[in-house]
Amino acid sequence: MDSLSVKASMPQYKSHKIVEALKIKEIIRIPEGGATIVPENENFGSFTVSEEFMAKHNPSEGGYYVRYSDEYESWSPADAFEEGYTELKEAKEEVLEFVSENGSFGQAIQALKQGKRVARTGWDGKGMFIFMQVPSAINEEVIPKMQSLPQAVKDEFSKRLGGIKYKNQLAMVYPDNTVYGWVASPSDVLENDWCILD
Repeated sequence: MDSLSVKASMPQYKSHKIVEALKIKEIIRIPEGGATIVPENENFGSFTVSEEFMAKHNPSEGGYYVRYSDEYESWSPADAFEEGYTELKEAKEEVLEFVSENGSFGQAIQALKQGKRVARTGWDGKGMFIFMQVPSAINEEVIPKMQSLPQAVKDEFSKRLGGIKYKNQLAMVYPDNTVYGWVASPSDVLENDWCILD
């Protein structure tokens, strides 16, 4: 059997991964090791990568710095990346239109990342919804004035440098505007009755 017929008979697969990526404008080597990557997108600042990253992936300008959901970092040539991935903002309206009816938990998570409110039609309480808190940083000077922290926690933060960083938090809002931290139950994850409220 020749190589062409073997290739034609092989199963085909479509990638369903969602990754974060930035096209690289410039790579500046650091004498101590590693490099500074300057993205083409001016909305994002420069960032550093390790010498291990440089040695393993040998990135070049014009390609893409890629970060996967498990925080694994990689590099991809532009042609290969652009052939395999489409920026989500281009597919945003299509995703929201589908989820506004009865969507999966995975689709609800994507909507949350876009700043939307989501809810399940199967919930008993009306007026309840979930949102994803916008990542934020609290300066050290503000911490002593925060009403939401016990004094013991304020004291502990005062011993550390860098303030507080809020990240990856989901919250549920009840009809009386009470806000609770929220974690999905098995039922929430498996049901297909998620709706977008915005």
